[in-house]
Amino acid sequence: MIIPSLNNPFFAGIASEINTELRKFNYITIISDSDENVETEKMELLQLTARNIEGLIIVPCGDQWKHIKEIQDQGIPVVCIDRYFEDLDIPYISTDNYQGAYKATRHLIENGHSRITCIQGVQTSTPNRLRVKGFIDAMKEAGFESENIAGDDFTFQNGYLETKLLLQQKLRPTAIFTLSNTIAMGCMKALKEEQINVPNDISLITFDDHPYLDYLSTPLSSIAQPVSDISKIAVKFLLSKIQNKEITTSQVLLKPVLISRSSISSIVNTKLQK
Repeated sequence: MIIPSLNNPFFAGIASEINTELRKFNYITIISDSDENVETEKMELLQLTARNIEGLIIVPCGDQWKHIKEIQDQGIPVVCIDRYFEDLDIPYISTDNYQGAYKATRHLIENGHSRITCIQGVQTSTPNRLRVKGFIDAMKEAGFESENIAGDDFTFQNGYLETKLLLQQKLRPTAIFTLSNTIAMGCMKALKEEQINVPNDISLITFDDHPYLDYLSTPLSSIAQPVSDISKIAVKFLLSKIQNKEITTSQVLLKPVLISRSSISSIVNTKLQK
């Protein structure tokens, strides 16, 4: 299995779930970290195929796919999870990222917010593009400005730096939508340093859920992905391909869930609007 970052709780959670699921079928999982670098991903693939792996589950880190298709063409079963290539004939399982982002943005709008900034992740990844589209469509439908999009990475640092820049603006956002919980953690650190209270001063919602979000000083609202279901379906697909069984459905998008906690307020501080 190759994932973009073991530092990201979402990917670490998926790796753990898949490892547990495959163990039930007496398989050992070799987990590699591509560090969000396509060249590293290619190197990891070469090393894994040299070990005569029986199958590959991958979260691609970029928009290049020829090296992944080559693995499949060699007769090694491949399944993509979370990130995928719509035009590539490789089975994938992911969340409906568009609907998740649309729901999150609508939730902020329904709580009275119109100046919403979206801090995004890796711009070339399919989930990020669909989340941004969901954000833009929800904003446009409500008649609001939809160009407030910043960031370029699913990291703590991206969330931290972009939030610092946002807070320097004369007209600050009343709400922030981060496209991963790692971005959200960086965002919250920056807000705390600037003594900005969540949610009284700025509301916050994130894509991706994790149990620790309940234990923050202000529990964070989120869009939860069905990690367990994604992992189980991925393993089912992979084992079916290893056993040369036909897969009737090879492209699956699962429903995201909005989890409302304490980080969104419908009362916007008038000082921040000036």
